Amino acid sequence: MKFASIFSKRSKYLITSFIRFPVSVYATLIEKNILIPMNNWIIKNTLLTLLTTYSVLGFTEPHRASVSKEEVDGTFVMPLSAPHQDVANTLTVQALGSGKLKISFNLIYPYEANGELQANTGELSGVANIKGDTAVYSSSEYGPCTITITFIKPGKLTVNQEGADFDCGFGHNVYANGTYFKKQK
Repeated sequence: MKFASIFSKRSKYLITSFIRFPVSVYATLIEKNILIPMNNWIIKNTLLTLLTTYSVLGFTEPHRASVSKEEVDGTFVMPLSAPHQDVANTLTVQALGSGKLKISFNLIYPYEANGELQANTGELSGVANIKGDTAVYSSSEYGPCTITITFIKPGKLTVNQEGADFDCGFGHNVYANGTYFKKQK
């Protein structure tokens, strides 16, 4: 418990939410201080060891061979945390067939400046290739940007963005990363 208390709530959330991605991705992000910025090498190495052990022992969910059109099609939302819980990032997905998905993100990063609510935004639309339960969108229009969408189970998906906010054409501090839930009709 003492070890866990040194990590912020955000750090614990990131590790438990995104553990489905390959360990090599996390190792690179942690080593470069991107996923969880930290200067303490003991914490960093311990985290890498725990992450590797978690994966090797088989605690990650297996990827599925396919997902249905019904599971894929729809609008998925990721509500933001307090005090902006009334705002959400959205992802709209439409199966096009032949291993292609039409995706559209509407993202927001709300903040206060001088006592007034401000927001940076980001939009992205394009076609992602899907294989099994994982879809990948890549673009180099603004810089190297890769967005991986993993359909965890019906009604739930995770998004992992590789590339900075500006590499994907988003405003400052705007990222697609997170767990999204299907919006009920």
